[in-house]
Amino acid sequence: MEINLIDLNKEEISKPILYKVKNEIWKVKINNQAILKLLKYENALRRQVCANTKTRAQVQGGGKKPWKQKGTGRARQGSIRSPQWKGGGVVFGPNLNRNYTFKINKKVKKLAIKSALSAKVENSIIVLKPILEKPSSKKFQSFLTKLKVVPNKRVLFIDFNFDYNFFKSLANFPKVKYITYRILNCYDLINADYIIFEKQAIIKINEVY
Repeated sequence: MEINLIDLNKEEISKPILYKVKNEIWKVKINNQAILKLLKYENALRRQVCANTKTRAQVQGGGKKPWKQKGTGRARQGSIRSPQWKGGGVVFGPNLNRNYTFKINKKVKKLAIKSALSAKVENSIIVLKPILEKPSSKKFQSFLTKLKVVPNKRVLFIDFNFDYNFFKSLANFPKVKYITYRILNCYDLINADYIIFEKQAIIKINEVY
């Protein structure tokens, strides 16, 4: 299979070069079940534990017995920190030790990434990235114009190594996300309308997957 390769160093792009990629990665049968499972896994990793309750050992007060054991006609009570009291501890409540993550097979992960790449192959572009001497939003905007990216669409830029100048250049573009191939994930792939790969990154992805 072939994807358009564009040299961003050139001022004008007459015709893109066709870059050959592996069919085993970019032209597989899309497995929605694998994609869904990996998305759940990635969202579980991102999930923050906020709900937290206190047990009877953690709430304040209750050092003294509310009333004597016998002779009052009321039920026996040992502490106002007991769960049946207002302001007492909570039994089996949520706490900060909760873990939402679960295990997923490596084969399922790879199948999900391949399925996501195959689903987005039509809107994928490979680029020969220029070297920026300093961050420049204006230059990055000109790159997007050269690539004929529709404005206000979500763009994912996948680089080989982290480039600070490129990262800062797209800081003013809220719908453009910059990652390296090492943190390639299903959520960003599915969420993007356009995927731009740096050439070295695509070579590494072909090796890994």
